[in-house]
Amino acid sequence: MGWFWADPVAPATGARRNMPHQMPKDMSASPPPSCPMHKPGADALKPTAKPPTPTPESACPYTPGSPSEGAKEKTSSTLSKYNPLNFMFPDLSQEPAKDQTVALPTEREPSTIPKGTGDGNWEYPSPQQMYNALLRKGYTDTDATAIESMVSVHNFLNEGAWAEIVEWERRFGKGLARGWEICKKGEAASMAGADIGANEDVVVQPKLIRFQGRPKEMTPKAAWLQLMGWAFPEKYGTEPPFDRHDWFVQREYPPGEKKEVRYVIDYYSGPPEPTGEPVFYLDVRPALTPTQAVERMMRWGGDVWYRASGASDKPAGENTSTLVLTSADKHYVDVRILNPDQPFPNDPSNSKALSRLDWGFAGTAISTPAQYKDGNLVKPGHTQWIHEVDNKIRDPGSDDRDEGFMYPVAGTSQVLEKGAMVNPESGVVEDYEELWEDLDIQKVGNEKSHVSWVLRSKSSGGEKGMVIRIGEWIQGVLRRGDEFSVGRWKWESGKGWQRVLTIGDGLDLSKTLFGERDILVGDTFKADNGLEWESQTGRTMKVLSTHHRRLRRKFHAQHPLP
Repeated sequence: MGWFWADPVAPATGARRNMPHQMPKDMSASPPPSCPMHKPGADALKPTAKPPTPTPESACPYTPGSPSEGAKEKTSSTLSKYNPLNFMFPDLSQEPAKDQTVALPTEREPSTIPKGTGDGNWEYPSPQQMYNALLRKGYTDTDATAIESMVSVHNFLNEGAWAEIVEWERRFGKGLARGWEICKKGEAASMAGADIGANEDVVVQPKLIRFQGRPKEMTPKAAWLQLMGWAFPEKYGTEPPFDRHDWFVQREYPPGEKKEVRYVIDYYSGPPEPTGEPVFYLDVRPALTPTQAVERMMRWGGDVWYRASGASDKPAGENTSTLVLTSADKHYVDVRILNPDQPFPNDPSNSKALSRLDWGFAGTAISTPAQYKDGNLVKPGHTQWIHEVDNKIRDPGSDDRDEGFMYPVAGTSQVLEKGAMVNPESGVVEDYEELWEDLDIQKVGNEKSHVSWVLRSKSSGGEKGMVIRIGEWIQGVLRRGDEFSVGRWKWESGKGWQRVLTIGDGLDLSKTLFGERDILVGDTFKADNGLEWESQTGRTMKVLSTHHRRLRRKFHAQHPLP
């Protein structure tokens, strides 16, 4: 399952091919001749005490053993033609073979797997290169029409195996202590930060150094499962794995210490989908060294503990009504009101109104858009919200921010946010999920376009505030010393602008802002209470922005067993 090339041939751009190849149903039969890693020629290579020959940075990560003394004379003339890292010819042609009747693509697909040495990622062979390699190895009966499917399956399974390894490294790449903090929240919960690369400073991206195909050596776990299947066929009965690999991965601990970690991969084939598409199962785990055995126990035990504690069944919910206005230039105002089933406070003289405020904050956001390939989400969007005004922090600093990964919910206007923040119930930072819904923006009165503007307070006595308008909504927060104020307005047909939420008496706006005059960047407005506001963006920009309402939040907290 693991052909990699890194020879300096530029990959051509072409349409990605689907993965139509069906693995054989009889997994007890010999592996198909398509994959040279299964061939007996590699079995003649036996390890010796001789140190390995240094390999070039561009070589493939597959490393067979060294030939025995008795095998050297017999095979040296053949083996000398091969790249010692992938047991393949180093000069494979992209030209059609003699008597080849089927045209094969020459495009090489880059993998997402970083090389252990050198720059860039490993590359897969083109179907034409694969076919030429099989012919040169003597497999002249190879069906050329099956090559594209075979290459597609190999690439697909390699990517799946690497994704599993990356998840293991995300958990344990900074040590066992941090790994347990992630694992004890359960398998599903700890997937919240699963995307290495979205936040590169969390865990250094692992790299694949080499791998070894061992299809004839069943792992102890696979052998045990076969024994259980023999004893209890209805519950554990399954075909044996059709392949086994050992992958050697470079793990880098802060501040730069590198360690080689071996992973064991069993490849299983399952019943095909009703559509005929093949199904594969990959069992990927660290090899059983003392440290990696602890990692395996932590991951398994943490998930068992989490589910046994009942935390996984805790219903999602949040007793707040939340509205966030976000401008096109990433200014935002986020207000969350407790007990949403009760009328919102709307009296500036109500001294108890502040107790209804769960959280009110504003600032700017830094977003990285989601990445897609062939219509599929490859990497979720990532956003950091920098707090400039916050009812919980008197003077927010540059480190006062929270962040999350954004996953679109297919077929809806909802977005699932996964991240980490302080759980108000426990007071500690925990993983969470929040489901957001985009609301349509409305035009107001005679306005011919959607209107958005952002105001910041002009501080004269330590005030700090922000107000944003998005369509028919205006919302703002203001801090003056120890006092915190919140205001929200909504435009209603036949009534005009109506104030619908008031907490504190400090947030007041000039009546000019509720008219239809153009608001330009740099315009200032003085409220009746004397506070001045300055426009950061104006309505003439005609920006289209969205605002969100939180539907629910779920913390992945750890609860003790009763």
